[in-house]
Amino acid sequence: MKRARLAGLLVALGCVGCGDPPRSITTAKKLGDTELTAPVEVPAKAAPAQSEPAAKALVAEMLNAHTKGKPEAVRAFRSFENVRSGLVLSNNLEPMQQTWTLRGAWPDRFQIRAELSGLNTVVFSWSGDKAWRQVLNPQPGPAGDLDAADLKTLKADATGEWLLLLFPLLEPEVVVAVEPAKKVGDRLCPGVRVWHPALTEAVLYLDPATKELAQITFNGRESQQVVVKEFVVLELKETAGVRLPSRLAQNVGGKQLADWTFPKFEPRVHDAKAFDKP
Repeated sequence: MKRARLAGLLVALGCVGCGDPPRSITTAKKLGDTELTAPVEVPAKAAPAQSEPAAKALVAEMLNAHTKGKPEAVRAFRSFENVRSGLVLSNNLEPMQQTWTLRGAWPDRFQIRAELSGLNTVVFSWSGDKAWRQVLNPQPGPAGDLDAADLKTLKADATGEWLLLLFPLLEPEVVVAVEPAKKVGDRLCPGVRVWHPALTEAVLYLDPATKELAQITFNGRESQQVVVKEFVVLELKETAGVRLPSRLAQNVGGKQLADWTFPKFEPRVHDAKAFDKP
């Protein structure tokens, strides 16, 4: 599998509508009340020596809103499992039904099992500085090592996944700063830029009324090139005391590439060996 295809599959890390029938990628120009955005550049900025007080205040408001005033609840998701299903735009621009199982153990273990309807099932995984890929069906094959460039792609695309879980905002290494407000749908949402050694640069946008997460914009990778990716939150649902996204549009350069439902999203402790090459 070429790296372009690998990165294209990893674009599909996102979610839409618990219990709702999946929408068609080709007609989902607007999902719920959220317009898909045009490409938004996330130019690199030097992190300040310490977090800005105004940004810390916004983060505190958001965490309180998602946890009913118990922000420590998000720490349970430092190890998690998420199952999602929906339509993903493939390389030939045809939407394909897929089901993904994501497992993660912060900060350096992550795995994606991708079931492509009518085609095959593929696993991508990394543990520390090693990564591998394996086709499970229709013809099982051996696990093969991924090189440093593919591992960099995996880690960059996981940035949005970690931030959906909110807990990185409580990590001691995180630094945050205020970012200019941006319109998400019909809402002008205040922004918070996030830096952490385990993440690529990202900006979180907060709903001005509810203070909950409205969008994540971050630097992912496609074909070994940095590209802007967006997770646009459409609905939230409480899970283990935390309101997490249950519907989400996922975009690259302003184009929607995935439309998901999350039937499962929960904290889960994993054996570290589960991420090692079989």
